[in-house]
Amino acid sequence: MKKNILIIVSIIMLFVIVFLIGNWQYFSNNQPKIIHKGVGKLEEEQLLKPVKLEGEWAFYPNVLISLGENFDSYQHKRLNLNVPFNWQAYVEPNEEGLSVGTYHVSIEVPSDGFYGLYIRTIRQASRVFINGVEVGAKGNPSTVLSAYASENDDKYTVFSPSVNKKLDIVIHVANYNYPQAGIVYPIEFGTMKAIQKHYHWKLVLDIVVSIGHMIVGAIYVFTFLQNRKRKEELFFGLFTISLGFYMSFINQKVFFLLFTDLSTVNQLRLQLGIIPLALLALTFFINAMYPQLLERKILYTLAILLGIVFVMYGIYNPFTKNERASSEFEMIMRKIIYISVTAPVIFYNIWILIKVMLKRLEAVRYVLIVITAISCYSILLICNFLFGTPFDYTEFLLFLLILFGFASLLNYRANQAFLKIAALSEELLEHNQMKNEFLLKTSHELRAP
Repeated sequence: MKKNILIIVSIIMLFVIVFLIGNWQYFSNNQPKIIHKGVGKLEEEQLLKPVKLEGEWAFYPNVLISLGENFDSYQHKRLNLNVPFNWQAYVEPNEEGLSVGTYHVSIEVPSDGFYGLYIRTIRQASRVFINGVEVGAKGNPSTVLSAYASENDDKYTVFSPSVNKKLDIVIHVANYNYPQAGIVYPIEFGTMKAIQKHYHWKLVLDIVVSIGHMIVGAIYVFTFLQNRKRKEELFFGLFTISLGFYMSFINQKVFFLLFTDLSTVNQLRLQLGIIPLALLALTFFINAMYPQLLERKILYTLAILLGIVFVMYGIYNPFTKNERASSEFEMIMRKIIYISVTAPVIFYNIWILIKVMLKRLEAVRYVLIVITAISCYSILLICNFLFGTPFDYTEFLLFLLILFGFASLLNYRANQAFLKIAALSEELLEHNQMKNEFLLKTSHELRAP
């Protein structure tokens, strides 16, 4: 029991360490502010790697300033605010429920060349202009709801050459009933080479995690199809395949980079619909591993519940008719309902795991590694879903722990099978020797007068 508790604490600490190291820049307030009253100046040594454009940006609430207009005519609206900041405190929705604003900053660089921005999250629609030229957009920010469009893909890069060692950056942002809107995380600035390297590193990491999960899952599914004896291999394979697809739907959204014609609504359906499928496969896997703890009524109830969630969020919701929320309160309630329905499944699996630990059943230590890792990641996922908390690089840790846990489980089972075969062989040899001794003694007695 002490070793099991040590494993749980160690995995939790691992997730905390990776979470803090990978995302400290989003929470740290000790970094020097680069932007002062809408102007920033960078030196050569600062551009060796991407830097966060934190500090006082010029912000113009409730207006989208077009390129032909002079910013001086909007001087009465200008606010110098530390980006990122709470959008809701400064922006008022118009009659159609749309909130808009314009961000403006000027960056002075040491030499002319190509520079870029890595934009992590701007909700919900944004358009970026550098030196009077549109360089990128996600959705269509507008003050009219009929022209407004949002996109689910919120991470992208833009590039532009500097003019007279200066980059004038204007960002239009529009939001419709979504909490934590506007520039949610700091925008990273750097040379074109540095930004591309930074983005490609994150993209490669997501590809490795997604494909790695799918390959591991496919191996387990094929293994089950060959022997058709261990159902836990099938359920675990389905779980890791669905988890791999989910990983490709988030962060850099590798799947949507390949299938670019998917609408925002369909992207959201895929993200929300794959989670109950993964939880269902995980629940069946745990019950297949330890059937002596199986409670069929609870298992079937959870399966029906997850099936309803999959249909309503992944296919068609008869209550909302797949229409976007008409208010911020409705958006928050949809999130709370989704989590309140899926969270009991996670708690049930944790409870089963506790029972497995208390009864010290077979291979509990290796299953414990996997379930603890999944639980930690699920908690971070819920925090991101509700509050927008970043959790970069924790998905890679989850992949490594799942791979290690089940590789160890396979090795454990192989060793147990080998030991059983060895013990059986030794027993057969002893029986054979006893048979030979019996026949020898019997034949000797039969020959005796």
